[in-house]
Amino acid sequence: MPAPEIGKRPQEFVSGNVARSEITGDDYYQAGCRYRMMSVLEKKHLVSNIVENLNQAYEPIQRRMIEHFMQVDHELGSRIAQGINLNI
Repeated sequence: MPAPEIGKRPQEFVSGNVARSEITGDDYYQAGCRYRMMSVLEKKHLVSNIVENLNQAYEPIQRRMIEHFMQVDHELGSRIAQGINLNI
């Protein structure tokens, strides 16, 4: 679909069936699936961004966040813990 002309509102177009369905699994299932589908480079960038920000938090908060990341994916949690120099 080409870009709309300047000054003209874009036309919305939707095709197919739309349905809501409940996500199966626990609270970490979807995030874990998404992480495991990422490329090596995407995983590296994600971990780097999280480490950069989590480094500024107090240790109790870092530990709590690592627990959450470990539930998402063990590799993700381990890489972040290593990045912030936190022994788990």
